[in-house]
Amino acid sequence: MTRTQLYLPDEVYEQIKLEAKQKNMSFAGYVRLHFESSGIGKKKKMTLEERYPFIGMFKWGKNAANNDEIDKFLLDEYAK
Repeated sequence: MTRTQLYLPDEVYEQIKLEAKQKNMSFAGYVRLHFESSGIGKKKKMTLEERYPFIGMFKWGKNAANNDEIDKFLLDEYAK
């Protein structure tokens, strides 16, 4: 965990301090809880299609991609 410092307007500081006290939490713990609950710092779970976009190219039947299409896609996406 990294220690940091930030400047808050007095009203914001007092409001956070009051809410933390009401929940029997430390000021820092309360602020961390709000950052974590907002999704900051969490890695989004990717679907297979998002992680490996070429998966959709592997189909059977008349709509199947051929090797040239796969090679072109891979070159375009991963040779950048």
